[in-house]
Amino acid sequence: VKKLISLAKECKENRNCIVEAGGIPAILSVVSSGEPQIEEAGLQSLLELSLDDENKVGLVAEGCVDVIVEALKASSMEARIKAAVILTSLSLVDVNKATIGSHPGAISGLVKLLAEGNVRAKKESMNTLCALCMFHDNKPKAVLSGVIPLLLALLMEGRGEPVEHALTVLDFLSTSAEGRLAIIREPALPALVGLLRSGTPRSKEHSAAVLWCLCNSSKKYTLQAFNAGALDTCLSLMQGGTARAKRKASLLVKA
Repeated sequence: VKKLISLAKECKENRNCIVEAGGIPAILSVVSSGEPQIEEAGLQSLLELSLDDENKVGLVAEGCVDVIVEALKASSMEARIKAAVILTSLSLVDVNKATIGSHPGAISGLVKLLAEGNVRAKKESMNTLCALCMFHDNKPKAVLSGVIPLLLALLMEGRGEPVEHALTVLDFLSTSAEGRLAIIREPALPALVGLLRSGTPRSKEHSAAVLWCLCNSSKKYTLQAFNAGALDTCLSLMQGGTARAKRKASLLVKA
């Protein structure tokens, strides 16, 4: 398996040869071997093969989603992280977003990884959820899996990159009715307005986008947002934010 990883890293031609020689079914059997180190190596080889778009579709067609979702439940955190990274890679092809999202354990497994994982695991879980939630039908599934409270908890912690990743996922989810309802039910407003005021440029952008979606769907929430200080913050953001942040802040002011 290590030799396959080395060959796959070298060039696309090698990856094609591995696939044409029946490599995918062989590697999938290795990932299911029950030996943690061998499973992790197998997952790494799948990740290398997934670099090419034609292989992304082929891997899913060969049934790799079942095996990778099982790896999300592994005892090894490294294996769970690798499984999430592979799902992100596979999700770069649009047709795979629906296939992966429809697997009964995929999105819930990623949410479980977000809840239980270390910093890197949380990051990779959110990356995968972002990729999958570009497909609208996956957004309610993520909400039903309980991702909103976990994301908001990261906002409350207010530390750097995890906040930006959490806001990115919330940005996607807030464009669905289920996502907006779930966010409104939580005490999210102070954190969103606070990040709109003093977050990183990226955090401000995503906070403005989330608040716009929430306020656009609820006049009551609009009043609560402006009572929390969103108006002054939006006026300031319109002067010095990113292009998208300025646009969303302008819409919020008009609300």
